Amino acid sequence: MLKRLVTILLITIFSIGSIFPLYGATTKIIVLKIGNNVAQINGKEIILDVAPFVKDNRTFVPLRFVSEQLGAVVNFTSKPDGTTDTVIISISFESNQVPQTGKVVIISHQSYYDSLGFFHVVGELENQTGKDVQYVKVIGTFYDKNEKVVATDSTFSEPGNLSAGQKAPFKIIVVSSAGKIDHYSLTVIWE
Repeated sequence: MLKRLVTILLITIFSIGSIFPLYGATTKIIVLKIGNNVAQINGKEIILDVAPFVKDNRTFVPLRFVSEQLGAVVNFTSKPDGTTDTVIISISFESNQVPQTGKVVIISHQSYYDSLGFFHVVGELENQTGKDVQYVKVIGTFYDKNEKVVATDSTFSEPGNLSAGQKAPFKIIVVSSAGKIDHYSLTVIWE
């Protein structure tokens, strides 16, 4: 039974990679074992907050972890009492039919903690595509010293639409889990 469930999960992940061209070119193997809070990503072990489990013949896996490993950004909204109200998973796919002639690149960035303990990442990006772009979004993935993802957040450049060669600032502020951040990575997406 356990082998069957893990096989189904792997097939599902490979199917997602086949359906969406962004992931078809890069293989990412995610191995999750029922009842075990250690996952493997291309052979590298990662500690999970919660182990996958089976309840009422249904398999439950850590949605945030799997989503982030597949390149999605996961955000939560909370009720006034602090409990989660809504989970928002967003993922952008670039069309493989329109070749990119350049990139929107981050040309500088730095980070700091403010007096309230919030973690800030500020920087500047530049449209080097040779054409106008819109909805320029910077996605930050924040890790602790054990390489565990402790937060993800995103922001749009200001302005969000950039002409060819235009530069723009961005700022990400991490409120939750800020004190656990050791390092981070940034990704830029646009249309």
